[in-house]
Amino acid sequence: MKLKERESDIVQAILQYLRLIEIVCWRNQSGVIFQEYKGKTRAIRMSEAGISDIIAIYPDGRLWAIEVKAGRNMPTLAQQEFLERVKKAGGLSLVAYSVDEVKEFLEIKR
Repeated sequence: MKLKERESDIVQAILQYLRLIEIVCWRNQSGVIFQEYKGKTRAIRMSEAGISDIIAIYPDGRLWAIEVKAGRNMPTLAQQEFLERVKKAGGLSLVAYSVDEVKEFLEIKR
């Protein structure tokens, strides 16, 4: 029986690969935390909704947004909109299901 690959494992593998080839990159954590403040619970958004899992600086200096997915999962509308905004601003964007897709993207864009 084949184990289902987790998105977090793919993110870590891509980060390791990018760092190995000396591309500046980081895991972009997003989500919401809840905090008590003056007797009330408030939600604090850690990042913009839809922001990509990995942000990198492409070798030519452009911002590179990588949205990582596992299995047949697709980007949400907010994730698609973020990727499109990056493209419109002159950056690069990619939905990656594996390290191999990141490698291919690097080869095509160079």
